[in-house]
Amino acid sequence: MIPVICGPTAVGKTSISMELFENSAYEAISADSMQIYRFMDIATAKPIHTELKKLKHHLIDKIDPDQDYSLGHFYRDALSMIENIFSRNKTPIIVGGTGLYIKTLLNGFFTGPPADKDLRESLNKREDQNKGVLHKELADIDPLSYKKLHPNDLKRIIRAIEVYKITGRTISELKSETKKTDYTFKIAGIIRDREDMARLIKTRIEKMFDQGFVDEVKMLLKKGYSPDLPSMQGLGYKECIAYLKGTLSFDEMSYLFIKNTKAFARRQIMLFKRIPGINWFHAEDRKGLRRFFR
Repeated sequence: MIPVICGPTAVGKTSISMELFENSAYEAISADSMQIYRFMDIATAKPIHTELKKLKHHLIDKIDPDQDYSLGHFYRDALSMIENIFSRNKTPIIVGGTGLYIKTLLNGFFTGPPADKDLRESLNKREDQNKGVLHKELADIDPLSYKKLHPNDLKRIIRAIEVYKITGRTISELKSETKKTDYTFKIAGIIRDREDMARLIKTRIEKMFDQGFVDEVKMLLKKGYSPDLPSMQGLGYKECIAYLKGTLSFDEMSYLFIKNTKAFARRQIMLFKRIPGINWFHAEDRKGLRRFFR
């Protein structure tokens, strides 16, 4: 059984995992899509050095900000790390707030056929000429995907059509056959009252500025990392870049950082609540969490 601690940003996942699993018998695997990047420490709220000494973490500081890291990369890396930790007679725990990472670990990962560059270019061209045509085409090909995908989610619409044209089978059908891992997971979702979350987010972001967040973003830009990189679109980074460019004042940047983080936390909760098998605990319910994982 693999313990999982998940929930929205700033809810206290790291401190809870430290308190429950600060023991040489455990090692943590980060399920956070931003903590994977080197040099991006403050706004990603990585565990600090003293915390890492208490509970070893994996999949933190693995790649540079200009390197690609997909859901498939995470799935393969996480499974490999789980196997490695078990082979050393220790127990892995999963800690993080990226819902898609958690969901994929539980349900398995669908790889599908390799991308067809020519087909994708052709589909993009058709969409440019007639907006919405691909979403309508998907309704005939794969009604399940059509219902799930927003008309503006062009990347996934194209992938669904591409898979069908290459394999002759719908992506919905193929995904339903995806094999789950043989591991079992015991999942605790951590939650707080909305007012408490709002206060914690504001306090955390104010602390990030005190810790030198603006200087961290300056350093990233000085190293040559483009503001257009996916990593640099993370919470706080894009707002800070706008401030450094002079398009936002410091107060405007701070306000947007806090506002966007609150909205992000709400989306995280909505995603997690759609994942079956999560048992929810208030962040202060340490007794309940200990009983659950015992």
